[in-house]
Amino acid sequence: MKYYLLITIPAAVGMSVLSKPLLFVITTPEIALGGYMVTPLVCLGAVFMGMYGITNNILILDKNTKILGKLWIVVAISNIILNIILVPYWGILGAGFATLLCYILAFAVTTIASKKVMKLPFNIKEMVKIIIASLIMGVIVYITNPNGILGILISIIIGVIVYFVAIFLLKGITKKEIQFFKSLIK
Repeated sequence: MKYYLLITIPAAVGMSVLSKPLLFVITTPEIALGGYMVTPLVCLGAVFMGMYGITNNILILDKNTKILGKLWIVVAISNIILNIILVPYWGILGAGFATLLCYILAFAVTTIASKKVMKLPFNIKEMVKIIIASLIMGVIVYITNPNGILGILISIIIGVIVYFVAIFLLKGITKKEIQFFKSLIK
């Protein structure tokens, strides 16, 4: 879980911060102005969906898949109902909120059910360090205020460097873990 979050949380923050300038490069101004606000919801939803994917494997290995089928029926119905309620008032943001809430529901249910089978791989201190490093990176990337594809690419490089320096200084990743990742590359 830690290694998944080490990558996805900063990616979600980076994509959220860079969504407006990136959308201005690849779409029309109308789409960019309307669409960039939904990006953080979609990114956060993707993080929760990935965490669901990790926790649901515990239920699959325990051969307790009935709960997953029932869960997705509830999630699908919930998503439809939330879209009917939220989209008329908030438009695309309503759809983003509906999907985010449903992914959080899926993750929460599998987490609760999985805890009955085995201890889950959550370490709150590590998650907080990842979030803090990601927010530091996000602020720096926001301050760069990139324009155009070259500016966005430079901001991404700066963001990656800032994130890894911050996560290392916060001791969110150890030298032993860095050695482990290096050994995987070789």
